[in-house]
Amino acid sequence: MESVKEKIRAKIKSRNKGEIILPSDYELEFSMENTKKALLRLNNEGFIERLTRGVYLYPEKNDVLGVLYPGIETITQEIAKRDNARIIPTGMQVCNL
Repeated sequence: MESVKEKIRAKIKSRNKGEIILPSDYELEFSMENTKKALLRLNNEGFIERLTRGVYLYPEKNDVLGVLYPGIETITQEIAKRDNARIIPTGMQVCNL
């Protein structure tokens, strides 16, 4: 019988490298507690990287540059999608846009 960690690992492998992974992606199939523990263990093994609390990255690695991290916009869009929130640019971000 396959553990929750191995099931989540297999699901992550089917995704594209460089994608953001959130515990809520797997909470319907596995309990939130089991999902968080599995993601923590996968992070400790170096399979995924923890960007911040509850936000992980399936890293894309380059021989020269190392891990290629997504832009802040990509990360914030994923968090906003998870939280069903709307992001409104302000200040210097508006000027840059």
